[in-house]
Amino acid sequence: MLALTVCFGHKQTASKYAGNDYAVARKLEVVTDEATFLAFVQALAQDRRADGKTWENDSIEDFLEAAGSWADDSGFGASQGLSAASPWKKFALFLYCGKIYE
Repeated sequence: MLALTVCFGHKQTASKYAGNDYAVARKLEVVTDEATFLAFVQALAQDRRADGKTWENDSIEDFLEAAGSWADDSGFGASQGLSAASPWKKFALFLYCGKIYE
């Protein structure tokens, strides 16, 4: 899955990300425009409400710092082959990496 590869730098198994997190990652995979981005954001919010303990970053400060670190470390995904990705996909990845990036 793209999201897991991009944020971690290597592929993760789907079994490690079962349930809500897998559903969020699947929504992320199809982000191409405003509507699919908003569907992803809703899934991410639902994931936080349902199982916030699985998030690497508990506070908004840590979440934003992690997302920013991913963007800095990857050139906003450029070093991971995302230069041509839509801005909607890049921002969705930014948010997703805020959840999981350390």
